Amino acid sequence: MGYLYVFFMVLFTVAGQLLAKRGALDMNFTWSGPTSLIMIFNRYIILAGVILIVTPVFYYLALKELELSAVFAFTGLNYVLVSLGGKAFFAEKLNKYHYMGMALIFLGLLVFPL
Repeated sequence: MGYLYVFFMVLFTVAGQLLAKRGALDMNFTWSGPTSLIMIFNRYIILAGVILIVTPVFYYLALKELELSAVFAFTGLNYVLVSLGGKAFFAEKLNKYHYMGMALIFLGLLVFPL
């Protein structure tokens, strides 16, 4: 059950980060009075906030079932999946160093004793 909690922790972290990026793209950071503050309350920012508030619950549940070193090692997947999500959904550019880093994270997880 612990690895299921880790899965949801990673999934929600990635979803929250991608939604926060989507919401940030809608924001206009020029000040035009008090109505400018309303812009931070778009649906993507709110949903990202809710998801990112709930995510630690899965982290704590995973810690209850698994060793800290195992749970923390899997947080590296956040970097990989957020980078790939940025490329897929926002056409962000990734260079060879990004891919090398992602490969090293995967290799690290493969050699990590579960």
